[in-house]
Amino acid sequence: MKLTWMAHSCFNIILENGTKIVFDPFDNSIGYELPVLEADIALISHDHFDHNDVSRLSGDYTLIREAGEYTVGDVKIRGIKTYHDPEQGALRGENIVFIVEAEGIRIAHLGDLGEMPSEEFYKELGKIDILLTPVGSVYTINGAQAYQICRKIDPNIIIPMHYKTLSLTTPLESVQKFLIEAVGYYDISRLGNDTLKLEASNLKKRTRVIVMQPKLD
Repeated sequence: MKLTWMAHSCFNIILENGTKIVFDPFDNSIGYELPVLEADIALISHDHFDHNDVSRLSGDYTLIREAGEYTVGDVKIRGIKTYHDPEQGALRGENIVFIVEAEGIRIAHLGDLGEMPSEEFYKELGKIDILLTPVGSVYTINGAQAYQICRKIDPNIIIPMHYKTLSLTTPLESVQKFLIEAVGYYDISRLGNDTLKLEASNLKKRTRVIVMQPKLD
């Protein structure tokens, strides 16, 4: 599969069979101009404008925006209800963490997770190969909290998202505070581009952080 970080929390995954999966498309008010993306499956973590703009999608796609278990073709999906803030949604509502399983790889997209999860959450999550986690604080967990969550999940690859970049107008923190926490424990690399080719047979044993360059920055 090919995983492309469009920007913010929006990722575009294309499987070997051509299936296209889009996470959290945003509207163009946050500093990026998201092109219309063709989708077969669209996953929306929560109903905020910088995560739910389905007008940026085309195609006869299956839209999933609720917790639960789903199967679309060869793709298995599980959505786990969490909260967008540390007060059980009182400030910013609910958030769905999505796990996508395809081609022998399990990807977890944490959406706008804003709380430190319970032990039950980690049990529900299970083994994760690729973890897409917010690190920018303000509206989500911060870098130090994201690092603690990564240690609990112990994925194979960690990809930070939802942080301040050159183009983003939302006042988030940069990725740096997360990297300061992670350095010395995880291997860290800067990919320098927006797309990562993933195969189950090529995943390395040691957990690594990959900082991607958003396609739209």
